[in-house]
Amino acid sequence: MKKILAALLVIVLAQSVAISAISPVQAQDYPFPPLSPDESWQPPYEEGEFIEPPVGVETYGQTWSSLKITPPPAVAPGTPSSIVNAYLVNGYGQILTNLYRNEACYLVVSFNGPGYFYLWEYYPSSSAPYGHWLCYRWYRPHAGVWRIGPFAAESLDPAGRYVWKMWFLSGSYWSTRSLGFNYTRGYYPPDIPRPTTEPIYPPVINSFSASKSSIEAGETAILTWTTTNASSATISPAVGTVAASGSTTVTPTATIIYT
Repeated sequence: MKKILAALLVIVLAQSVAISAISPVQAQDYPFPPLSPDESWQPPYEEGEFIEPPVGVETYGQTWSSLKITPPPAVAPGTPSSIVNAYLVNGYGQILTNLYRNEACYLVVSFNGPGYFYLWEYYPSSSAPYGHWLCYRWYRPHAGVWRIGPFAAESLDPAGRYVWKMWFLSGSYWSTRSLGFNYTRGYYPPDIPRPTTEPIYPPVINSFSASKSSIEAGETAILTWTTTNASSATISPAVGTVAASGSTTVTPTATIIYT
């Protein structure tokens, strides 16, 4: 009996996963502060669910030699707690005055007791919308120093002056802080080129053939293939994973279609 060989190659590509920056939380249904960060205002006591920061949070362990913060002593029971210190810093722990699009920033903030923390980012003036919540009613259970970040600019963020307004609620007592920085959509140092995206080319089967179009039972044939833009290939049944280009010997015992 003649055994018919047919060949069809399936390319298996190694996949890569791109990790993108976490976007700040959008809170369209939450109370919005005044248009100006200088205007007196506090968030409503009970309105809105809590929003955790959209980035990493850890107890600050004096990581940067340029930023040493002594953890504040806890206040006595019954005494309202508050924001003690707050700093916006770059990736080296230096106080942030200018942020470039290829940099990240961190908020390092300390409290002297438990309470609820709120953080609103004001966009440059005349922006619409004019800002968003980065966290809302985020509970801190005890006194300490926290590092929150990294935060990175998104591609459509406008250049200009940004203000981060903070509120801390302890019992019925509010404390506030404001920090600001200038954001430019340029790069630092200025000669750093714009990042380029590597082109992704689809896999191509250049050829796939059998040395014989038909064989007798127990005879062998050679499968040969070449591909482009593939890291490996899989031939079924029975052959398995093979190089992106190459050849192999098969000895089918029945009519079979290789794919």
